[in-house]
Amino acid sequence: VPQSAWVPLGGGKAGDAVCKRTLEAGSGEVAQKGAEVEVEYVGTLAEKDWTVDDVLECWLDALQGMDMYAEAFVKNNIDGRKLLSDAFNEEFVTQTLGVPNKLHSKKLASAAKKLQAHSAVQRESEGSVFDTSEGKDPLKFTLGQGKVIKGWEIG
Repeated sequence: VPQSAWVPLGGGKAGDAVCKRTLEAGSGEVAQKGAEVEVEYVGTLAEKDWTVDDVLECWLDALQGMDMYAEAFVKNNIDGRKLLSDAFNEEFVTQTLGVPNKLHSKKLASAAKKLQAHSAVQRESEGSVFDTSEGKDPLKFTLGQGKVIKGWEIG
């Protein structure tokens, strides 16, 4: 599927992790808060090329709690490709990124190594279905009640 066919949910930017692709447009008015909606879906794992901003927001800050090193990540253009490379090790973190705290250097390098292992497994699984409504009743819910994940509400 061409990347251009995917649209970020909630007015995000191109390349966001949660995107939608309309396979068949519905008819009628756009559903509003309080409306009962019905959705048929197939959820698959897709390749994701992390930008520097993705690494900062989703990995450095949210998962590691070390946003104090964001400037060094930006300066050294640490995107997903660099984060997942074998070169992203404790020596690189200390010397190139200038992380002075040995515990922080070790934590960042170790977390990147775990992400590398997880990413290798995911690459093997790209395109595999992880959830679907096929063979089941469509997902039905009322918009705006917070009874489903935020992606369904936004989508």
